[in-house]
Amino acid sequence: MADLRWLRSERSAYDAEVAHLVGLRDRLAAEAARRKGRDSWPISHDRWTYQTVTCDGHEVTVRWPSGAAEAAAEVVLDHRELDEGTGYLHVLPVLIDPTERWAAVAVDTVGAEEFRVRIRDLAGGRWCPDTIDGVSYGGLAWTSTGDALLYTVADATFRPAQVLRHRLGADQDDDEVVLVEDDPASFLRIRLTRSREWVLVEGHTRNDSQVWGVGAGGSGPAEVLVPRAVGRVVRAEHERGPEGGHLLLVSDHEHIESAVYRCSLPPGAPDSWNLVESPDPALRVHTVAAFAGALVMRGRRAGAPVLRVLPNRGPAYEVVPSLSAGTLRMLPQPRYDAASVTLIEESRVVPPQAESLRLADGARGGGGDLPDPRYVSERRFIDVGEVSVPVLISRAATTPLDGLAPALLYGYGAYETCFEPTFSPVLLGLLDRGIVFVDVHVRGGGELGRRWYLDGRMAAKTHTFDDYLAVADAIADRLVDGSRMATRGMSAGGLLQAVALTRRPDRWRAVIAEVPFVDVITAMSNPALPLTVNEWAEWGDPRVAEQRDWLAAYSPCDVVPAPDRELPALLVTGTIHDPRVLVDEPATWLRRLRGSAPARETYGLFRVELAAGSHDGPSGADGQIGYEAELGAWLLSILFPEPDHPDQGVGNSPHGLS
Repeated sequence: MADLRWLRSERSAYDAEVAHLVGLRDRLAAEAARRKGRDSWPISHDRWTYQTVTCDGHEVTVRWPSGAAEAAAEVVLDHRELDEGTGYLHVLPVLIDPTERWAAVAVDTVGAEEFRVRIRDLAGGRWCPDTIDGVSYGGLAWTSTGDALLYTVADATFRPAQVLRHRLGADQDDDEVVLVEDDPASFLRIRLTRSREWVLVEGHTRNDSQVWGVGAGGSGPAEVLVPRAVGRVVRAEHERGPEGGHLLLVSDHEHIESAVYRCSLPPGAPDSWNLVESPDPALRVHTVAAFAGALVMRGRRAGAPVLRVLPNRGPAYEVVPSLSAGTLRMLPQPRYDAASVTLIEESRVVPPQAESLRLADGARGGGGDLPDPRYVSERRFIDVGEVSVPVLISRAATTPLDGLAPALLYGYGAYETCFEPTFSPVLLGLLDRGIVFVDVHVRGGGELGRRWYLDGRMAAKTHTFDDYLAVADAIADRLVDGSRMATRGMSAGGLLQAVALTRRPDRWRAVIAEVPFVDVITAMSNPALPLTVNEWAEWGDPRVAEQRDWLAAYSPCDVVPAPDRELPALLVTGTIHDPRVLVDEPATWLRRLRGSAPARETYGLFRVELAAGSHDGPSGADGQIGYEAELGAWLLSILFPEPDHPDQGVGNSPHGLS
């Protein structure tokens, strides 16, 4: 890891540089705290409904009888009991066992994404002596009888590689190994199906997958349900029925955007799988959920999320966001016989709002308030040569798109990830101050389906960068002020920011690269590093000459701007506990930038987290608001440097611009 003394000095330098922005940061945070939306929703099980809520500044999990009023809620877990005083507390959603006697609570108090699981006796209101350490992010699954818990553990490269079985009351040393995944590129994930008849284990690489099943009683071995086939990615669900029911498979072996198949158990070869419905090439299908009365497919159409519902009786229908630039998701519904589900809809400027969806006919009820007329968020497509790139543009209603307002662009573009427009109360503070926010959904992401992803990875990775810069050029001076454009992204999106800075430093006034993946060749050359082997199918393997050439063409630690180029203001983040992008990467990049020209000796700020903190930043809603307000204050100081701006003081530093 980078020298701790140097990291401490960088953090001290950052703190000193932004000290004059504390007042603005606090104003942004206070404004956001007054308008933050709900961060959790009730989840109804058979007998009880559960919710985690904030009470007197801390989180508690409560429950009340399903069908009764929330006023009858009782506290079953106070999250302060899990706090170890590290300043970081990430509690995964509480996992209730099917009998509703036990709750499995997974906690990370450092930010390294390695969890300790404790068991809560919900009836007795006490902790059981069971403690399971070293649980990875691959998931937890109760057995149907609630007397055992299956969990994943990671190998030395941070890959969920084994499934173990813990029986309540036993010592962790006695836990049984259920499954070992030997493929170093395959990540395991587990879950109990809603039917409660199987615990499914899926092993995914970037290009293929395999599905195992453990009888939901949990005592037997894992059996292969769908063997691995190169080039075929499968996700599974179980549907109740006679003779063990059916397996539902979302597979891309015949249709690139995937289709849903039904097969018997155990499933045979793919030629015996039956299509549930004729596939639609314009619909990207991600998963399918089985209920007693309907199937619910989750996917995307024309850049937006969609739920396609197939009732047992009646025609199929689709549910799309009602907000023009919104996102839509279905809350987990543990009950197989549920007649309705809860939908959550939000956008960058509209806080999360819930409504019910009746599965039989699509009737919707509830819903939240109308969108705030003070803000506008819209979906557009920007033509940039061979493709049209979807963007979401958010602004205050009083900020026209006339080429005069400053803009902040945000991008990711990797792993087929769909970067959904979730609500950010701090962002509203930036919009209030005249900034236009632009989500750019470049190739490499999944916003336009599998083809969109494949056209932005491996040899085609340059399309991600080309799209981003082309969109920036297309909107500059036509929609926003081209001389006051900033850009931000994290992780793989941090790589995007670094390449955008390297290729077009003249385009940006400011760049925020959070936990950026920037030492690409070094990271991809070391299979002992976290995630590397799995990532070869995303970026390329430097041991292959052609693929090394791809990486060398853009790796920010290997390609730095020419010494005579003027660089924008730069803020880089990192954390010493990050297992995904090691802190060495942003540290190395910053040092190479500074060493590329004498005038850059002090270039850039490094906000390195030296205490507990994760890849995604601080824990908790308040911690995230504080972090966002801090970065927002810095950004405002760059885009509005004038001393007479209402939120600025005099003497704002150029932060090392050469």
